Amino acid sequence: MMSEILPKRRCIYCFREKPIEEFSLEHIWPDALGGALCGDFFKTREVCEKCNNLCGLFVDGAFIKSWFVQMEIANQGYRFLDPSKPTAVPLHYLGVEPGLPTEEGEICERWQGPAGERIYHIHLADEERWDTLAGGDTIRRKKKDPGRAYLTLSSSNEFWSLTAALSFKQQFAMAKRCVLTEVAIDDPKFAPILPVLFPQGDPADPQQARDRRVLAHALSNNSVHARIPVQADFDGRFLCKLALGIGHKIFGKRHGESGYGAELRKGLWAKHGRERRELRIHGTGMLGKGQDTVAQQLREFLTWPGAWTICIWNHGDRLAAHVHSPGGIKLSIVIAEELSSYPEIDPEIYKTGRCTLSHCQENPSSVLWRYPKSSPTNLGTELFALSAR
Repeated sequence: MMSEILPKRRCIYCFREKPIEEFSLEHIWPDALGGALCGDFFKTREVCEKCNNLCGLFVDGAFIKSWFVQMEIANQGYRFLDPSKPTAVPLHYLGVEPGLPTEEGEICERWQGPAGERIYHIHLADEERWDTLAGGDTIRRKKKDPGRAYLTLSSSNEFWSLTAALSFKQQFAMAKRCVLTEVAIDDPKFAPILPVLFPQGDPADPQQARDRRVLAHALSNNSVHARIPVQADFDGRFLCKLALGIGHKIFGKRHGESGYGAELRKGLWAKHGRERRELRIHGTGMLGKGQDTVAQQLREFLTWPGAWTICIWNHGDRLAAHVHSPGGIKLSIVIAEELSSYPEIDPEIYKTGRCTLSHCQENPSSVLWRYPKSSPTNLGTELFALSAR
């Protein structure tokens, strides 16, 4: 009796053929940056679950949880605060507090609230590979070691106290939380949840008593002393993944079979920047030298408060993606070379640029537009190799 032959599909990230049931929905543009709200162009089921999970943790995660992107997210969150309605906003990550006498094997991370509140998060030290991610090991924080978080309020204003408490609860939902400042909230609608928003802790808890002694020194000092490890090419793997996903959407399987597609895959799975610098990949990250290749007028046009713009632009015989952060920082990556080898694709479609606006605010939208003829369309022809970082 012949065994049933299961249908297979080739993963665009690892380029291995696997049974179809091993594939899952992949957000080419990360869910955390509005990818779930983008159209189908930025979603695919051509990625296996293993690659999907690995990219979520170590590719998208390394980008989103980097200090640079965390600051972008926090800065933009405050722009949409409604002064009549306290709501949770992302916190600013300030790094690890050095010199605090925490227990052996523990560290204390410093965060800042919307009105300058001091927030301390004590948890076990993670493996070195997690050092550059705000909050450390994401899985460990959610399950085995959520840690202990402490909030000190900086304002007696009811709006800011509630906004800080809601933000604190959102960021450290799994942690054992304690508010070190006494607060009075008169708004009756918050009365039932005040113990949840402003947990005062347990004075009889020996662990909490030790933490309070540890934090006493930090709280007596008005200056900020923190260590923020940064990986120079924290966005390199992310850009390679983005180019692979968009390239497959536009050119199909031929993109993955091309020589440049193979280079992008190597860049995606290279764990160290020095390996990526040896590849024939063209682009520039947040710390690269390509920030001035876009005319100021166009750069302002592409910078939207609270949103990321992803522009796909034709540069002669190359197609590139240009990403602009809400704060106006630019990233670029060449998606494909030798466009003439793809005769079924009309390069004129991208000659004046096509752009998606992605944001994750309340009632968001993702739109696709082409720039009007009166807008400058020259993104610049100079594209830097990843080795130029």
